[in-house]
Amino acid sequence: MITVTTTDLASAHLADLAAAYPKAAASALTKMANQTKTKASSQIRSRFNLKARDVGQNMSVVNATWTKPESQVRASGKMIPLYEFSPVPDEPGRPLPTSGVSVMIVKGQRKVLRGAFIVRYKISGHKAVVERLGKTRFPIGSLLPTPSYREMKGMSVQQMFGTKTVLASLKAFVDEKLRDIFLHEIEYFQTKS
Repeated sequence: MITVTTTDLASAHLADLAAAYPKAAASALTKMANQTKTKASSQIRSRFNLKARDVGQNMSVVNATWTKPESQVRASGKMIPLYEFSPVPDEPGRPLPTSGVSVMIVKGQRKVLRGAFIVRYKISGHKAVVERLGKTRFPIGSLLPTPSYREMKGMSVQQMFGTKTVLASLKAFVDEKLRDIFLHEIEYFQTKS
């Protein structure tokens, strides 16, 4: 989670203006949070093999108000099924792959999951990368749902958001942009009044 407050403005020597124009400060903090969310999505997608839709659905912004000058960018969500990370092979079939299924969670780095294979759920048609829990191999025709198989999952968007490289780049982004956004909002509110 990234939090942007008026104390960030104090580091930019703008704390007095923030106290004089609380609505401008709240507007600037909210705009900064929205831009930070977009930047976070871009940073996550540049490193991890995910679509913008999958990242955006798991991120939100808490807007600042003039009574509570604090905005937040939050990441949440469950662990993402490995089928979303470009599995090879991507269709269930026979014979089963002898080496397993490979997935690409981090861009440019493919990982082979030994013993994993692709199945299609009979009822929903959902495809998944699964692993066998026991030694029982048959009957494969009546695959899921049974307790002897488990869908494999990777990282969540929240874990990706919390990596050191993403957080460091977002902190630098906030430090760079907040002053300009705040000064722009003060000009807007001065002309409006």
